[in-house]
Amino acid sequence: MFFGLLIILSVGLFAQRSDSNKRVCGIFVKNASRINVLGGKSIYYYLNNQEIDLLTKSAFKGGLDLSNEKVYKTVFDSLLNCKNEFKPFYFCIFNELVERSEGELKDKVAKECTQFVKLFPCDFFNYFNEPDISINVVKWTTFIGKELKDRNSFFEFKNSVDSELKTICPNLQDLWKSFQSEVRMCLVR
Repeated sequence: MFFGLLIILSVGLFAQRSDSNKRVCGIFVKNASRINVLGGKSIYYYLNNQEIDLLTKSAFKGGLDLSNEKVYKTVFDSLLNCKNEFKPFYFCIFNELVERSEGELKDKVAKECTQFVKLFPCDFFNYFNEPDISINVVKWTTFIGKELKDRNSFFEFKNSVDSELKTICPNLQDLWKSFQSEVRMCLVR
């Protein structure tokens, strides 16, 4: 009887150790608990807001794999279509995806990086001033440069961003000039 109980406990401990050695693949938001304020609002403003979808809230809390196509597409679509007041929250999560993208996911994310900067350049460059958002400039410029590929698409991108920044947020021109020169150096051809 005692010997049988000892065998059962040993098997159970081995099974637990084997499970704990399995690595979970994917991209999960890290350090969300360190974020207190986004866009001048408490993080709880976003987490308790009924207008922000549950999938994105769960992703922020680290409960969903951002490399899952459905998840990152939902987050990115929400970033493009949300009210301006929610954009910092969605951007924070998308930026985490950019920071940690590898392999074939990089190409998909590069397209979205380019699209976001082109559509919302003032928002993007203002996020450099957000204390709780850390933008990896090397990743963003590399992704955008590789997505644009050549000088023609670079100049189309540059002119679009220039136009918006000059009319809506001219105070960000210096940051944009540095950023665009980095993008240009990352062009494939």
